Amino acid sequence: MNRLGLEVSKGKQQEEESKAQLETQKVLDLKEEMHVHEEENGSILQEAATVSKLSSVFESFAAEKVEELESFSLHFPEVL
Repeated sequence: MNRLGLEVSKGKQQEEESKAQLETQKVLDLKEEMHVHEEENGSILQEAATVSKLSSVFESFAAEKVEELESFSLHFPEVL
C-alpha cells in the first residue's frame, strides 16, 4: 500500500476508534443515569411506605375517636 493509502487507512481506524469510545461513554453515562434513577425510585418507594403506615395510624386513630363519640352520644344523648 502506498503512503497515502496507509494514511487514509489510519485515519479511518482512528475514526472508528473514536466512534467506539463515544459509544462506550454513552453506554456508561446511561448506566450511571439508570443507577441514579433506581436510587431515586428506592427512596420514593420508602417514602410511600412511610406515608402508607402513617395513613393507617391516622385512620385507626380516627376510627377510635368515632367510636368514642358514638359511645358518648349513647350515654349522654341530651348533650348532643
